[in-house]
Formats: sequence, structure tokens, C-alpha cells
Amino acid sequence: MSGGSEDTPHKQSIALTLRRLRTERKLTQSDVARETGISSSFLSLVEQGRSDITIGRLLRLAEFYEVELSDLLADEPGPEQNPVQIVRADPKNMIHSGEEGVDVFNLIPGSRSTLVATVGIHEPGGGVDVDNIHERESMLFVLSGEFAIAFADREPMRIRRGEGAILHSIAPYRVWNVSKRVGRILAIAARSATTP
Repeated sequence: MSGGSEDTPHKQSIALTLRRLRTERKLTQSDVARETGISSSFLSLVEQGRSDITIGRLLRLAEFYEVELSDLLADEPGPEQNPVQIVRADPKNMIHSGEEGVDVFNLIPGSRSTLVATVGIHEPGGGVDVDNIHERESMLFVLSGEFAIAFADREPMRIRRGEGAILHSIAPYRVWNVSKRVGRILAIAARSATTP
């Protein structure tokens, strides 16, 4: 995983995209802060590329702007894609959150795909709160390690390497690595109907 607060490839891309989404909607940082519960001073730092942001907060902003997390890393849509596209965990499409102990790689950059696919690399205990639940199915599949998924009204469930969970338009949840080593988890969802 990347370390510390150094300038990571995602920081400037996210800064530009968040600023563009806000200005296109003719919103102030105070408007966004009021709706998301994220302070306007912090939003200002993020939009200037001067502060890292947790994946949980990015998910909250993606929900507010009605886009996918992957869209926050995407450049403007380019020409049509080839019928077969090779995907990889490219560092330029990675969001690092030292605070959460997680790196998330966007496997399908851009907004043309109907799929949203990410690989999360979690330090031991590293986890993310997911509260941008759209009306759609998604799947989590453990590539290495063991993860817990906790919902507000249920006991946490555990999934190990080679196991997964299909989530059907459920309430917010937390997913975290409960193993003593770095764990990897694949997340795949259909793009939300409300997302451009």
C-alpha cells in the first residue's frame, strides 16, 4: 500500500472532478457541506488537491452527486472503447486512504461501462463504511484474507478467500479485513440507473 500523505496520482484527479461536479451544478462548498455533513473547509482542501480524503467520505460525495466512486477518478469520456478491454490495478486509478487502511483500485476507468469494478487492498483491520446504496445488486468476493461485513440491524458475517456475498439494495454497511495479513476483495456492481 502507499504510505503517508505524499502526493498520490488520484489526489489531483479527484480534486478536479469534485470541483467540476460542484460547479456544473452551480453549488457552493457550503451547499455540499450542508447536504453531506463534510465541512466546507475540508471540501476546499480536497478540491485544491491539498488533502487526502477517506473512501467513506468519497462514497458520500459520489452519492450526493449521483455518480459512482469510479467516476471521481475518471477523465472526461473518450472515444468508444474496443469490444475487449484489458483491466488492471493501475496506480493512476487508485484511491489511497491511510486513515482507513485501504487502497481501492478502479478496474474500469471512465463512465462508459455498465459495470463498476474495484479491488480493495486492506491492511489488517482496514475497512470502509459503504453508505451510497443505489437500487441495484452488487457482489463482494474475497481474493485473499478474511473480511467481515456488518449491517446496522444484523450480526456481522464473515467471508473468506474464495467466498463472496451478493448484496441486494441493502442498507449501509461496513466491510473490513479481520485477518492478520493484507487482504484483497473484489467488488462488482451494475452502474446505477441514476448515474450519467
